[in-house]
Amino acid sequence: MSIQKISYQMFKFGRSSANAIGLAGPLRTLVGPAVGKLLFKLSGKSGSEVIVEGHKMVLATKGKYPPIKMAMGEYEIETTELFREHIKSGMSVLDIGAHVGYYTLLAAKLAGAEGRVFSFEPDLDNYGLLRRNIESNGYANITTVNQAVSDSSGTRTLFISRLDNGRHSIYHQSHSESESIAVPATTIDDYFKALDWPQLHFIKMDVEGSELDVLNGMTGLLDRFPTIKMIIELNPSLLRNASVSPLKLLEKMSGQGFIFHRVEAHTNPQEHSVAELVALSQILASSGDSINVFCT
Repeated sequence: MSIQKISYQMFKFGRSSANAIGLAGPLRTLVGPAVGKLLFKLSGKSGSEVIVEGHKMVLATKGKYPPIKMAMGEYEIETTELFREHIKSGMSVLDIGAHVGYYTLLAAKLAGAEGRVFSFEPDLDNYGLLRRNIESNGYANITTVNQAVSDSSGTRTLFISRLDNGRHSIYHQSHSESESIAVPATTIDDYFKALDWPQLHFIKMDVEGSELDVLNGMTGLLDRFPTIKMIIELNPSLLRNASVSPLKLLEKMSGQGFIFHRVEAHTNPQEHSVAELVALSQILASSGDSINVFCT
């Protein structure tokens, strides 16, 4: 076994142990950046173009690092499979919080030349890699937008995480932040109204706690496309930093007609009630973990 795999297994064991004694949050804040940078360097993917899910990608700018599971080839395996199952040729996909393009590229490949992908990413470093990764793979069916998505158009403060480059947020988080920057923001309704409401079929949303804001800014789109499907991250700790409870978020979506499935169980779909997901959120909150929820 290679040194990077040994180090990664040690990292996972340490995190599991920290979860068990309630120290995952403090451990992530204190040693997360150093461990993350070390594992990314050991993975052999630091600062170079690598193959991820069949795509040529650069995962982080110099001195930063991506989600560790992405660097180690274990990133959101179940959600990736769900994408492959549900994104079909000719579909239009919306990627809110695109990061460096993992799901954007996957959606572009699955939707094909007749499909479209709209990809929103507010952080300038990540956006630069997003554009580079799109160009490296030759996709012409992707529209990129270097803006945050929120409940009103204007300007927002983006807090840059010292942890991996997928954790930046427009809300203060409990982990360390290196700086804050002003970024332009739009709503989904404002953006797509200006385009005369093109058909959309699928949404992936990963916005580090501002999910309710995004939903409040896309009620017009959801009313126009009632059969749209969505993957959304449910992270109680990040929602709490935005002064939003899981119950409030889920009730908002339920009011729009959505029903919920855990992505982990997508191969045998089973509806989960709001109450069941709220109960699960209480468990997730204690460890700082999250799940992805498939909403239909």
